[in-house]
Amino acid sequence: MSRYSSGNSYSQLRRVVLLLGIVVILPTLCLVWFLLQTVKNERLAVRQRLIDFYQVRLDDAADAFEKRWLSNLEYLKSRVVPKSCWPYEVITDSAERITVDGLLIFDRQGNLLYPLIAESGTSQYDLPSDFDEAWELEFVSKDIESARRQYQLLADRADSEWIRIKAIMGLMRCLKKSGRLDEAIQRGYSVVNSVDTEWSDPAVLTQIGRIRIMLVGLLKEAGSENFTRELFRLLAGLEDGRFLTSECMAFPSSTRIFMFNQAITLAEDLKSGEGITEDLNILREMLIFEELSRQAASADVTMNTSDSLPEGKIEEIQLLDDRVYGMRYSARDRITFVFFTPESLRDYLNETVKDLEDSLVSCGIRDFSGRQIIAPADSMGETFIRKALSDTCLSGWQVELYYKNEDVFKSVADKQAALYIWSAILVIAIITGAGILAGRSLNRQIKLNRLKNDFIATVSHELKTPLASMRLLVDTLLEGRYRDQQQVHEYLELVSRENHRLSRMIENFLSFSRMERNKLTLDKTLTHPKHIINDAINSVKTGYHKSKCHLEVEIADDLPEIWVDPDGMVTVLVNLLDNACKYTYDDKKQIRLRVYHDQDRVCFEVSDNGMGMSKRTVKKIFDRFYQADQSLSRRTEGCGLGLSIVKFIIDAHRGKISVQSKPGDGSTFTVSIPANNHK
Repeated sequence: MSRYSSGNSYSQLRRVVLLLGIVVILPTLCLVWFLLQTVKNERLAVRQRLIDFYQVRLDDAADAFEKRWLSNLEYLKSRVVPKSCWPYEVITDSAERITVDGLLIFDRQGNLLYPLIAESGTSQYDLPSDFDEAWELEFVSKDIESARRQYQLLADRADSEWIRIKAIMGLMRCLKKSGRLDEAIQRGYSVVNSVDTEWSDPAVLTQIGRIRIMLVGLLKEAGSENFTRELFRLLAGLEDGRFLTSECMAFPSSTRIFMFNQAITLAEDLKSGEGITEDLNILREMLIFEELSRQAASADVTMNTSDSLPEGKIEEIQLLDDRVYGMRYSARDRITFVFFTPESLRDYLNETVKDLEDSLVSCGIRDFSGRQIIAPADSMGETFIRKALSDTCLSGWQVELYYKNEDVFKSVADKQAALYIWSAILVIAIITGAGILAGRSLNRQIKLNRLKNDFIATVSHELKTPLASMRLLVDTLLEGRYRDQQQVHEYLELVSRENHRLSRMIENFLSFSRMERNKLTLDKTLTHPKHIINDAINSVKTGYHKSKCHLEVEIADDLPEIWVDPDGMVTVLVNLLDNACKYTYDDKKQIRLRVYHDQDRVCFEVSDNGMGMSKRTVKKIFDRFYQADQSLSRRTEGCGLGLSIVKFIIDAHRGKISVQSKPGDGSTFTVSIPANNHK
């Protein structure tokens, strides 16, 4: 019957576990599937959101570039003023504007206004024969004073500006050779300040440029305090970082280039402490500007591009060995061509690139031929957006956005997916926890049902056996089937013993019932341990005698009184002594009761030489209805309530109970109660 009940409980538990597994696992699998689909859809959604986001940024950047370029174009148109220094002013203008690296200006008739290509123009002037005489006196005869007078005479009689300036140059050389530097410098300034450079012809301006170079050399040799300032003013038309209007714009291009080179050479020889770094950098940029403009004019670029180059649009132009970008526009009565090196255009476009790049994407720009003008930085992914940069000026140019790594969408989506995953883990944990709690609750209920069933079977067996015995003995006596009075006495003793056993069992049931209903009350009084020991020994004396158990009692002399319920403590000791006798199957049953004082506690120790218990059994012996031998044919009697009642009573006294046992070596139960505990 017991095996059937256990197997039935196991089958019931297995069905419950299977049901709980389905309840927990199935929703978990559905949740995981839903999570995977959500993460997949989230990645697609993130990809689309990123594309939409960067598409808007790209549109805004293209619009901003368009507006910025149109603003620059209006600025360039406003600066077209003939015979002014504006090409150089562009170089030092705001950094937000594109750097113009070269320039051609034509009038409506196609005449080149800037740069001026005409050279010295000596073919239209003839030097008088007196120049040969002055030259021979200066360089052959070394008669410097006579040469000076001859040059002075030629300057006074000159019938053209070109001849006069040529003579003054000779006069300045002679004055220098005579050691009269101040006079030579004065004569040079008289020429520079008297000639209108804005309207003079190129041949005259070429000679004036040479005088400026001579004048700078004389100032240096004379140790002029204003040499640095005059160097930039005379050769570059630059003073204190600003351009002098019409100072050197009208000079022929070759003359300006020569003057700029001379100025740079002289400036580089100066000490760094003279504060010329900024002016020197401007001068270098002016030289590049002038050389590119002259190269474009010499290559006759406009003859090949004026028809094909659209108004206001940038196109690629090949200048000898250099590749540049050019643009044509009309302003007032002028037609202007501006040129940009790839580097300048790249620097200008970098402003747009900076507006688009961030931690996720890089930006690149290609021209109309597909050539990459700006390469993306740290690009490891593919292009995911392309857009025309500008239809107004950069027709066919494209701006491209690249992933900085191939998993850029995944990395962004993973942030949102992580939220889903942790939420799912939390939900799964809650479901699993709820399942575990439900499983434990059901398991406890199943165990309780099993214990109740076992309890009913045990109670039925334990009650049936003594009742059957008493009924048989009483019927035998009533029917007179006995030999003599001694047999009657023996039968009555048996009835008394079974009655005592039955009473003890019923008392345990009642105690358990009161425990369950919290109705078990303890009447504590100050009691000496010897009284409890004597009552307990008297209660088990008859049973020990019948079972042939030898009880050894050892009581210490210094025992203090304890605050306990005497009947409850007697119940504790009786149960322990009964168990010691019941579970000692040997014919030589040795039971020992030892009572001693340990610090502030009184200890009751019950030892036997019985069968002992395993560690697993020791952990369960205080559970209600638990019995080490759970079969109905077991050798010991009882219903598994004795030790649970013992534990309850000891806990009510704030005491402790410990067990030391080993299979085959017997068991020792130790109960410790606080001494003089009035609480």
